Amino acid sequence: MIIGHLPAGCIVSVWLFPRLRHCGVGFKAFLLAGLLGAVAPDIDMLYFHWVDHRQHHHHTYATHFPIVWAALCAISIAWWLASKRTGRATLAVVFSLNGFIHILLDSVVGDVWWGAPFFDTGPFALASVPARFSPWWLNFMLHWSFGLELALVAGAVVAWRLKGRLLLGRGGTALPAHPETRRAPLKGTSMQIKFSSVMVQDQAHALRFYTEVLGFEKVSDIPMGEHRWLTVRSPDGIEGVELVLEPMAFAPARTYQQALFDAGIPALAFITQDITAEVQRLQAGGVRLRGEPVRMGPVTVVMFEDTCGNLVNLVQPGG
Repeated sequence: MIIGHLPAGCIVSVWLFPRLRHCGVGFKAFLLAGLLGAVAPDIDMLYFHWVDHRQHHHHTYATHFPIVWAALCAISIAWWLASKRTGRATLAVVFSLNGFIHILLDSVVGDVWWGAPFFDTGPFALASVPARFSPWWLNFMLHWSFGLELALVAGAVVAWRLKGRLLLGRGGTALPAHPETRRAPLKGTSMQIKFSSVMVQDQAHALRFYTEVLGFEKVSDIPMGEHRWLTVRSPDGIEGVELVLEPMAFAPARTYQQALFDAGIPALAFITQDITAEVQRLQAGGVRLRGEPVRMGPVTVVMFEDTCGNLVNLVQPGG
């Protein structure tokens, strides 16, 4: 492939990041690791040109052996599991996975020695590119396989344009996604917290923001006259707890909301385990932040606007 590897790395990284978002890695570092992995096998081009002087196909070097990248994937995944999904192990996983995908893509029309170095199976490619034109790269650009590369470029452009929605996806500013936080409602006769509410200027707009941007899920949407009983929940939060998006049908409510907003007082707060990653997701989604994350005793806090007339605190416990 000529131009397809970096776009493929972008697509894989943007798709994979929301699924590994609680591993303590920011999006920029995650994407960088993925892009580096996507082109890492081609580091052997330096040896090919400056040391080997083009004497051997660069796919015959160890950096293009499929078993090397398969082993790196296995080792990094084992490290990731053993380290309880730490940030460095996560970067190793995305790096090695994109390196292996590089080898798969090279197998479309570029010879890859899948048995090397243990078996002399010879090179393999799904299709061959006839050498009809000069320079050499023109043969690849006029081959049908170049359409696949253009499709990868288009896919990367789409993924990048939609990255805000993809990254925020499920649980953009949600509660921690660890099993111990997902407790079922208590049994017995004691009172329990079921609903919390926030006043919003427009319920339809609020629903779009809290679901499409912040990543919450709609639970209830019941017509009640000109307004609705409208609730959302965090897909990763405490089971059974819902946030009510309250209409401001009572005039003093608007005065109260505006007073809080003007005074810089948040109307509610959400919890995250990685405030740096969450801030990057919010910025990617076009959310307006009020400053940078600040350490305040045992927590780190940043404030953002919910576009519905409220300020929201995003809190990371433990700094």
